[in-house]
Amino acid sequence: MRFIDAAHVEVTRAYTCFRGDTADGPGPYPAVPAVAEYVELVVKGRDGQWRFPSRIAKNVFTMAK
Repeated sequence: MRFIDAAHVEVTRAYTCFRGDTADGPGPYPAVPAVAEYVELVVKGRDGQWRFPSRIAKNVFTMAK
């Protein structure tokens, strides 16, 4: 988290996703992991509510099937 000023914060968070490819027919499907991160700008509005006007997702790691 990086505080820009009293009303702007930049947040980076990582997430992990597991997916299965249903094109191969009926399951069970092998889980293919991927790790990505969001870099988000959070802005406090005049009403005091925090909002996300900007969110950029980027892939950090994915395992080939």
